[in-house]
Amino acid sequence: MPPKSTYTMPAKHEPASNSKSLLDVGCAYGFYVQEASNLFEDAMGIDIASSAVEYGKRELNLNLKFGDLLDFDFGKKQFDVVTMWDTIEHLNSPSSYIRKIWKL
Repeated sequence: MPPKSTYTMPAKHEPASNSKSLLDVGCAYGFYVQEASNLFEDAMGIDIASSAVEYGKRELNLNLKFGDLLDFDFGKKQFDVVTMWDTIEHLNSPSSYIRKIWKL
């Protein structure tokens, strides 16, 4: 059983009024996505931990995807905001992820 969410959206992280979509890279169970869904029309997460993604989808009814950002095909989907909480320091090639994010 994963820990309960302790995320709250600080006022300084509230999106601009024209920001409609968010992608959280390394979302784990989706607790940040859950909080962000109160402020964004479309909040999505992606993570390589299948059990965490399945929990967030099943128990929290979140839009989470299983996979590596570099390999995942978002089609023509674009995001106004992309977050990476406690993620970038775990990546073998952070610059590759930043380049992919830039295109989203």
